[in-house]
Amino acid sequence: MSAVLDLAAYPLSAIQRQLWALAQTGPAGSLAYNISLNLRVRGPLNRALLREAVQEAWNRHDALRTTIAADGSGQTVHPAMKANARLVDLRNVPAELREAALREEIAKNNHTPFDLARESSYRLRVYQLADDEHLLMLTAHHILSDGWTLSLLLQEIAELYASRYTGGLPDLVVPMQFGAFLAEESARVREGRHARADRYWRDRLQAPLPLTELPLDFQRPRVRSFRADRAHAVLGAEYAPRLRALARQGGATLFMLLFAGFSALLHRICRQERLLIGTPSAGRVVDGSDTLAGYCGSLLPICSEYSPGTGFIEHVKRAKSVLLEAYDHQEFSFARLIDDLPLERTGNRAALIDAIFNLELPTPMPAIPGLRLKIETQATPYTSYDLFFNVAEIDGELSLDLDYNLDVFRPETAEALLGSYKALLDHALAEPDAPVSALDLLGDHGRAVRARFNDTARPRGGL
Repeated sequence: MSAVLDLAAYPLSAIQRQLWALAQTGPAGSLAYNISLNLRVRGPLNRALLREAVQEAWNRHDALRTTIAADGSGQTVHPAMKANARLVDLRNVPAELREAALREEIAKNNHTPFDLARESSYRLRVYQLADDEHLLMLTAHHILSDGWTLSLLLQEIAELYASRYTGGLPDLVVPMQFGAFLAEESARVREGRHARADRYWRDRLQAPLPLTELPLDFQRPRVRSFRADRAHAVLGAEYAPRLRALARQGGATLFMLLFAGFSALLHRICRQERLLIGTPSAGRVVDGSDTLAGYCGSLLPICSEYSPGTGFIEHVKRAKSVLLEAYDHQEFSFARLIDDLPLERTGNRAALIDAIFNLELPTPMPAIPGLRLKIETQATPYTSYDLFFNVAEIDGELSLDLDYNLDVFRPETAEALLGSYKALLDHALAEPDAPVSALDLLGDHGRAVRARFNDTARPRGGL
C-alpha cells in the first residue's frame, strides 16, 4: 500500500465520530480524551535542532496536520502546517520552587482543550528547568492519536534530533498515513475480514451483560464531569522477576498475571462471578500501520469469570485463555459493537466498560551524545472511566497508576485499592494455589478497603 494519501479530506471513522460527539458536550468531554507523554532530557539541548526535528515530525505525519470539520462531517489534511510547539522557560523561578511551577504549567496544559476544527490535535510544550534540563510534554486528542502514536513520535523526534546533531541520516522509514489506514480498514470491512471477530464479540456479550458494578463512594451524578485524580504506588525491583516466575507457573506472561490479579480484586470487591474489564489493543493489524500516527487502537471488553474456590494459578490460566482469544479477535470496531449491544445510555457512565487494565510497553529511545533521555508518564485531571489501572516497568520497578473518577470515588478509596492489589499479589506469591476468595486484601490500606466495601449501604453503580 502507498504511504501517501491522494485525498486531502475523508470521513471520520466510527470511533472518531463518537469522540467528536463527546467533545461537543463541553470542555470536560473533550479533555477526557486528551493523552500525554513526557520526555525528560538532561544535558545541553540544542533548541534549534529540536525545532527542526519537531517540524519534520509534523511534516512526516498527516495526522499532525489534520483538522476536524466543525460539524463532524470529516477531516482535512493540510499540506503544510507549523508545528504546534512552544518553549516555557522556568529558569527565572527560584530553584526550590521550580518543580512546583512546572506542575502549574502542566496543569494549565492539561486543562486546555483542543480546537479540533481550527488547529492540530497535537501540541508539544518544552519546559526548560535549567540550562541542562528540559521536559518535553507531547499532548494529543484521542480522535487522531493513541498511546502507540505518542511513543512513536517522541522516538522519531529524538531520532531526527540525533541525526542532525551527528550529521547522519535518520533511521526512519516512510510512514503509512492515517487516511490510508482508514481506507484499508474500510476495505477489510467490505471484504468481510471483521465478520469473524464481530461474531465472536456478539457471542461473548450476549444478554444479560456482565457489567462491572463497582462499589461507589458517591451516587453517580446525572451528568458525569469526567474529573479525575491519580493514586500511585511502586512495587520494588524485587517484584518483577518473582511475578514473572509466578506467571510461568501458569504458562502466562507478566501482563496476563497482572491482569488476573486486577480481575481477582474486582471480583472480590464487586462480589460478581462474571464482570467486564477493558484492555487496550494497538489495533495495528494492517501492514505498515506500526509506522503511522493516528488513532488505530481499540478496547477489548474482556469477560472475566471466576468461582470462589478457584486457586490463583488456575485463575491466571483462565485469564490467559480469555486474553489470547480476545487478541485473536481484535480486528473489530468497538464503536460499532457498542451501537449493536442493548445498552442503556445514561450519559453519566461510560458505555459497557467501567474499569480498564493496561500494561504500558517500554519506549526505547535512541542514544544522543551528551543527553540522557527518560520517558515519564503524566497524570490527567480527566477520565472517561471509573477506574483506569496502568502498570509500567520503569528501571526494574513496577509503577502502578490508578486514575479514578472523582464523581464516584474518594482519594482514600483509590489508595486502598492499590494497597489491596499489592496485598493480593503478595499472598499469591507466597501461596500460588490459594483460592482467589481467600487471597488477602488486608495490606496497610486493605483494612480500610475491607471496611468500606463491607458497608452494604453504599451505592453500587447505577443511579
